[in-house]
Amino acid sequence: MKLSNIYILAGALVTASCTGNLEGLDTADVPAPVELTLSSGISVELDADTRSTLQQNNGWNASQSVCVYGIEHGASSTPTPSTVSANSTTPQTPSPAIYWPAAGTTMDVYGWYPTGAVSDKDLNTSQTFTIKADQSGTANYMASDLMFASATDCARVMNSTNNTANVALEFHHKLSRIRVNLISGSGSPSLADATVTIGATGAFINSQVTLNTKTGSVATVTTSSLGSVLTLCSSYSTSATSNAYAVIPPQNLGGKKITVKLKAGGVLTASLPSQALSGGSAYVYNITVSLAGLTVTSSIEPWGTENDAGSATVYH
Repeated sequence: MKLSNIYILAGALVTASCTGNLEGLDTADVPAPVELTLSSGISVELDADTRSTLQQNNGWNASQSVCVYGIEHGASSTPTPSTVSANSTTPQTPSPAIYWPAAGTTMDVYGWYPTGAVSDKDLNTSQTFTIKADQSGTANYMASDLMFASATDCARVMNSTNNTANVALEFHHKLSRIRVNLISGSGSPSLADATVTIGATGAFINSQVTLNTKTGSVATVTTSSLGSVLTLCSSYSTSATSNAYAVIPPQNLGGKKITVKLKAGGVLTASLPSQALSGGSAYVYNITVSLAGLTVTSSIEPWGTENDAGSATVYH
């Protein structure tokens, strides 16, 4: 089972949706500026995938950071963006530090991943995000996995031991994930170290979205193209459940060409069945590779429980 959300848990003092009332605090109650702190306490539930610890299903890698903005509730100015570690079980202070309003009013907090997607951008604006064309490596895959979180009207609940107050953020995958499993069919072709790509000259997939930095809404830029094919895997491992992944903007991949290039030199292609991809869902294509061509079966999972969604058979 894979989960669709990733959590940054902050001190377990507030929930991910912060609509609490003021705590009766005023300036006299707060002798020093109160810092906003964040901590991550992620319950990671992994499947048998050998690359699952690298795929951000529902847990962060040790070196990852997120971009966060903190602003007084209802304020219209753009705050200074900060970053904070996404992988820590203790409260973390963003850099630069974020302070609660001295009067004890509520705060809105927004978060994005990857940090470069929105860092130094104005709040409540539309920003363009582009996925990586070659996602055969972990770094480019993770850099393509756009996520957003928000917690608004959060009450300041004090931690008296260190003069901080915590907020919890729940991150959501905004794009679609596709996964390819290769199955050896008639003729028993070797699948080891095969390359898997989607798209072709003149029929690229859409590679860009616009993200509203305040609402988290995403819109696909339909006129964009990668300028090259999308590479899911350059060295397929037959010992893994699947190691051909990519994160792409929501779109319909119907008619797009999938190509499997065998290490022995054979190149097999097929057209993907019509299927509208939605944000936050993961789509699985089981590809039976035979000497006569490819057979494609597809299913969908909401970055969680997998459900059948239809199939199609096509030939080279």
